Amino acid sequence: MLRVIHVAQSLKTNPRLFDLAMAYGCSLAFMTPLGHPVNTIFWSWDRGYKFSDFLREGYWLTLILIVTILVLIAVG
Repeated sequence: MLRVIHVAQSLKTNPRLFDLAMAYGCSLAFMTPLGHPVNTIFWSWDRGYKFSDFLREGYWLTLILIVTILVLIAVG
């Protein structure tokens, strides 16, 4: 995190925006059942979920959130 702040200060931009980008980027773990404990719980129960189900649905959710986050950070 200190590197993020250092990069932001060297670019003479707001460090809060870089902190937000790092925090949101670290929380985007929708494309794999191993990325978050809740995904692992749903995958491990006998509900018929496959690894490819997480890829198929998580891809679009990740893409939408990346675009949304980038737009909101650029506005902020």
